[in-house]
Amino acid sequence: MYRQLARWYQEEAQARGQNSADQLQAAALRVFTKHPLQLARFLDEVWFARTDPALRPSLAIPDQNTILPQVNSFLGNDLPAVLDDIYPLTGASVIGQKATWNHLIYAYVIENTRVMPIFQKVLHEYLHGEELDVPSVEGQHFLRNAEDLFFKETPPYVIHSLTSWIRPNLDVTAQNAYHRMFALLLNHVSKDGVHPTVKARASNTDFIPTFEAMLREVWRGD
Repeated sequence: MYRQLARWYQEEAQARGQNSADQLQAAALRVFTKHPLQLARFLDEVWFARTDPALRPSLAIPDQNTILPQVNSFLGNDLPAVLDDIYPLTGASVIGQKATWNHLIYAYVIENTRVMPIFQKVLHEYLHGEELDVPSVEGQHFLRNAEDLFFKETPPYVIHSLTSWIRPNLDVTAQNAYHRMFALLLNHVSKDGVHPTVKARASNTDFIPTFEAMLREVWRGD
């Protein structure tokens, strides 16, 4: 959903007549200028605006007037000209578009590139060494956001908080989901040389043969 937010920033720039490649790239990079708390709240707001809330029910997110330690992201203030975003969420005559989450296969494909350990190494080198170049202001923002959002224990009561006493390891939780949905594991292992997974007794073992059959039909043009 952060990529979707970057696209919305680009749409806002285009609505203001900023159509050059440099201007669109600068617009997308606005994501990195936001505080991690705003970006975490943004995920909650997207989840609130999902397409089928009745099928995946959850409590409504609190607004800034409640006693809970939550604040609005206020990212909607950045997107007045974008008609297909999710803002305003409620309480207005014009409601933002419903959000559609990407399928789990996108997460599997992205994680299979080893992007998480790669970025973990980059962050480690920046925080513990002097071998890399001095990061720009934008780079420092990126390092802060990446560490806070992906490499820290997330605060409770937010949608991207996926660890608990029941799910103590994020890698295990992800591998469990991939195995149940696709009967697949990641193509790389953890640092101790084993797959960090808790396999379910049942999994979607028909996914691979069905997907391969579909690809054969696409190749044949049927």
